[in-house]
Amino acid sequence: MKYYILGILLFVVACSPITTEPAEQVEVPNNDSEELPNNDSEEQQQLCCQAMTASCLACQEDTSVEEYCSENPTVQGCESVEQGEYYKGTKTDVGVIEIGDLSCNREERSLTFSLNNPSEETSFYLGRQPLTLPENQQFAAVFVNEYQVNTGPQFREGERLFGNESFPAMCNDITLLLPGKSTQCQLEPVFLRPNSTLETPNEIVVELPGTQYDDRIFFNCV
Repeated sequence: MKYYILGILLFVVACSPITTEPAEQVEVPNNDSEELPNNDSEEQQQLCCQAMTASCLACQEDTSVEEYCSENPTVQGCESVEQGEYYKGTKTDVGVIEIGDLSCNREERSLTFSLNNPSEETSFYLGRQPLTLPENQQFAAVFVNEYQVNTGPQFREGERLFGNESFPAMCNDITLLLPGKSTQCQLEPVFLRPNSTLETPNEIVVELPGTQYDDRIFFNCV
């Protein structure tokens, strides 16, 4: 009898369906979609040379060589200037006299250029600096290389530069350059740097004393 009951129990267990609960699913992170640290960041890519050349300096200022040279034309590596041509420096104010139409003759040591007043209200005084001027007038100091033209006599190695005439007399007798007007100036003799290069060009500068405003032209002369 005992064996009979045991057999029935074994039969019931064998015929009962076996059920198992599904294992808990664990989410595995997808590494493909995870953002990896960028080892090629702009800071790591921006490795600039330290030489004082246009390409290195432009890199250090995070700008193009063309844009850098437009503001720093005398730096080594900027586009060279053909003999006889001129190029503008940085003009720091639209109201300053504009220099243009430049030509020079190295053999005769002569220099011709125009002065234009783009201002709508201010007149520029081209004579020697007076003690006072009306509010609507501004003295403009004019330099050729390091020598001021509209001041007292300028000498170099015993020679008087710019001749015996006053600067207004060399500019069609214009002492006061009125708003919207222009004049042509012719200077002789002038000091021209020998063998001028892109690093040491000749230059004409118009400055407004007491301000940071100026206009300038760099040039070579055949």
